[in-house]
Parts: sequence; structure tokens; C-alpha cells
Amino acid sequence: MIFALLTVAGQSLDAFRSEYSANSNLVLVPVTVTDRNGAFINGLKEDAFTVSEDGVGQPIRSFSEDDAPVSVGIVLDTSGSMMALCRWRANLCGGSRSVPIPAMKPS
Repeated sequence: MIFALLTVAGQSLDAFRSEYSANSNLVLVPVTVTDRNGAFINGLKEDAFTVSEDGVGQPIRSFSEDDAPVSVGIVLDTSGSMMALCRWRANLCGGSRSVPIPAMKPS
């Protein structure tokens, strides 16, 4: 079995080996900016940031504001202790299984 992994149709894997090298002058620096309360600050422009390497300022060659991915989990308590609330919600929604979620108001 090991012999089969090391050869393909009688040829050594060295025949399929290739070398790759790359050089990069661009380094990505992901940044998240928050205020003292931990709220995200959006809309900052490039001139609000400085980048330095070993104390020497470096030019910002590319700048973008991107949405970050997020994962959300929803947990529903459908135990017996919640049945009265479930019936109340169903009556409130006209018997529909689709329950509206109240809009969140900014604090």
C-alpha cells in the first residue's frame, strides 16, 4: 500500500513535483475600531489610520471597509413551562405559526 502511494504508474512522485515561490510587498492589516463602550465605529476614512514598521511610517496602498461575517444562533424554549406564552403569542398572531419579532430600538 505504501509503495502505491509513492509511485504513480511506475513513476516517482518527484516527476510531479514543482516549485513555487512568491514575494509580497502588500500586507493585510485587518482592524476593528470600537468606542469606549465597545460599539463599532464605521465610516472611518484612510486618513484616520497610520501604519508603521519599526517606528517608520509606511504608506497605505489599499484601504477598504468590509462587512465582517457573523454567526447567529437562536434558541427556543418549547418546554412545558413556556406553553402559556406560546399560546398567548399564537393568539396574538391570529393563530399563525409565524411570530413577529419586536423591532429593537437603539439605546
